[in-house]
Amino acid sequence: MTARARAVTTLLLAAVISCEAHSVAGGQTPEVHVARRHPIEYYLSLPRGWTKDREWPVLIALEGAGREFTLEHSEFVRARGDRPYIVVTPLTLSNRGNYDPPYPYPPKLWQNGTGDFDMGGLRRIIDDIHEEYGGRSRVYLTGFSAGGHLAWAMAFTHPELLAGVAPVDANYTGRGVRSVSTDSSRATLPIRSFQGDRDPHRPSLDTQWNHAEVVAESHGYGKLSRVIVPGGLHERMPERVFAWLDSLEAARRPVTEPSQGGR
Repeated sequence: MTARARAVTTLLLAAVISCEAHSVAGGQTPEVHVARRHPIEYYLSLPRGWTKDREWPVLIALEGAGREFTLEHSEFVRARGDRPYIVVTPLTLSNRGNYDPPYPYPPKLWQNGTGDFDMGGLRRIIDDIHEEYGGRSRVYLTGFSAGGHLAWAMAFTHPELLAGVAPVDANYTGRGVRSVSTDSSRATLPIRSFQGDRDPHRPSLDTQWNHAEVVAESHGYGKLSRVIVPGGLHERMPERVFAWLDSLEAARRPVTEPSQGGR
């Protein structure tokens, strides 16, 4: 394929991604954005009743090797319902070792390392959502299948940016992790993995979970847990992820002391 043909193909595929976004279910059309200080692209869906007058919890959903970004986004938007979460799905690179389309980025961007590209992009997305949409500066993160590589890399490298991490049927091989953070936030960062007991990839994923668990516990990550989901296949489990996030949100709310009425 000539350089000109590759360029035309890239442009056409980028247009397809943009058009796909307009067919995503979930009550509103997701918008395709580009981070202001990074070339990474992402889908964004604001919750019903959104205003900029308050802070909002943010969930960033990381897709697996299938690169079905619009499907990933639609599943989480649909499962969100009336919950108050801003949902973001970035078009990441580190979830796959093959850089064929539909990635809308020129090759020079990932030749320097897909992990660096993705982690730098996520940091800029977090900044943008905080500054432009009132998203909290610490976000929730879920990574499905090969999206788990980036979810774990962010947890081990930047726990200070995260409020909770939910790897789902997730890979971990140390991809993108050069060193593990010593930030004090690692000790209280909630990490809950969900694993389907009928996932055909479970034997390999069990081994990878054990590896991640050893790394986490040996570096002071103190809130790590794993749930084996009865009947679960290799799937994103958005309802279970949101149910867990809801429990974390409930724990954030101050406890109101009962009034002491006089007799």
